[in-house]
Order: sequence, then structure tokens, then C-alpha cells
Amino acid sequence: MVGLGSGLGLFLAPSASVDGRVFAGARYRDVSVEVGGEATVPTSMQLDDRSGFRYQYLAGTLALCGHLGWWSACGVGKLGKIRIRGYGVDNPSSASGVQTSAGGRLALTHRLWGPISGMVRADWLASLTPWTVEINHTTTWSTAGSGVHLGLDVEGTFE
Repeated sequence: MVGLGSGLGLFLAPSASVDGRVFAGARYRDVSVEVGGEATVPTSMQLDDRSGFRYQYLAGTLALCGHLGWWSACGVGKLGKIRIRGYGVDNPSSASGVQTSAGGRLALTHRLWGPISGMVRADWLASLTPWTVEINHTTTWSTAGSGVHLGLDVEGTFE
């Protein structure tokens, strides 16, 4: 299978984040593996003094899934690069580094037409590498312990 989708992350970034993803996978009977890549649209956090930062995340994903009819449950892991860029400060610096997360997914897949299916999914992800953003030596934002990612995908299946 190959596919693409979009999603909405809650509590995974400084504000709700929108992303796009591409993925490919293979399924044998009731078990599948999926690899993919995703990127968020930059989000911002602005303080009262108009200083702030922009956040963006690029990641590779891996999911191991079990299937029962239209439903699937998966273990999900993400390894990515977080980018932080400050603005409205005297000496802006740009930071980047590794951010990892792991969790689970529950999905509902329905065949739409021929080999094309639609999927609705919900991921719960725990942050394995915490991040803290400081502006003017004051903590502005820290990664939450966990968050939710909701998404819609379209995939094509080859048999």
C-alpha cells in the first residue's frame, strides 16, 4: 500500500499543529508494517511583548499493526528533527535537534473505490525526548508528556 494524508496534532507543539504525511506499507493477513514521513506546517507562539518563536517538526514514522475487519491497532514510533526559531528578541538563535515519540494508534479503514481506501486514525504519542524553549532566559514552552494526533488518509492497495 502507498498513501498520503493530513492530520491535526494536539498538545504536541506550542499550539495545534497541522501536518502532511506520505507512507508505504505491506500487509500479510492480519499484520502490517508501515513506514512514512511527515512534516508540520510551522506554528508560532507569541508572548505579550511580541517576542516569540516558530516551531516545525520533520519526522520519519514506523507503525506495526494488527487488523480485525475495518479496524486496526498499531504501535507507533517517530524519530524527527524539531526546529525552533526565535523572533522579536535582541539575539535570536535558531535551535534544532532530535525529538522522538512513541505510542499507539487506533484506525478505521474503509474501501472507497477499487483499490482506494480512506482511513480515519487517532494516535496517542508520548514524548521520549523533552524540549524546553527559553526566551530572554525565561521558559516559554516545554514539550508535553503526551499528546493526540488525529488524521485522515487515502491509500492505494496493490495485490
